[in-house]
Formats: sequence, C-alpha cells, structure tokens
Amino acid sequence: MRTSIKPQAITTGEPAGIGPEVSVKAAWKSPSPVILVGDRDMLLAEARRLGLPEPPAQVSFHHVPLAETPVPGKLSLKNAAYVIETLAAAHRLCADGTAGASSRLRFKRASSLKRAFASRATRNSSLKPQASRASS
Repeated sequence: MRTSIKPQAITTGEPAGIGPEVSVKAAWKSPSPVILVGDRDMLLAEARRLGLPEPPAQVSFHHVPLAETPVPGKLSLKNAAYVIETLAAAHRLCADGTAGASSRLRFKRASSLKRAFASRATRNSSLKPQASRASS
C-alpha cells in the first residue's frame, strides 16, 4: 500500500530579509510537495524578480497577509506580527495533519512575543545619540 507524501510547511521568514528569496528558490527546486507560509503576492513577486516561472505543481501557498510592504533591509515592527503568525500557521498545518513536517517551535504565548518586540522597539526608539560637546 502506497501512502501519499504530505507537503512540508515552510515559513518564509522576515519579509525585509533574505527569507522570501531563499524559501521561494527552495520551493521551486523541491521534488516534494511544499506549502509556502507567507504573503502569496509578495512570494510571487519575489519569484518574478528572480526570473522564475509560475509556481510548479508541487508548490502551494498558505496566505498570511503582510501588515505593510517590506523595504529590503529595513525591519518593520508592523510586520513582526506577520512573522509570528507565519510560524504559528505552519505549526497549525503540522498539528492538523495538513503538512507532514514536524515543528519543534513552541508557542506558549504569541502575545508575549508581540509584547517583547514592542518593548524592544520602544526601548530602541528612546535611545537618541547625544550631541557632542565642543570644548571651549
């Protein structure tokens, strides 16, 4: 008796980083079924930017919408929740049997992670360079 291979859920990482590029390249080359977990429009735009054809038959998407359009190399606090949701969505796909990949990531409280990101951003924005003192 032959069993079908369940797809592997792949999160696409920080949208302003290399995650979308790496995950798209890996998915397009994968011989096995893959579910890309992220913003579908962003991922398809990344594939076009890379000169890749339409998604192959083994690639599907679990759409998680971005909060705002990413700027390469510039992290956005608004997209922090997006990154967390892609991880949580991949975990749910594995837990409900849609995806066959196992996830070792534990989510005790996603809201705690959101608070931590918000706290760090607040702390970092309050750090302002001090004006240099000129000697008299």
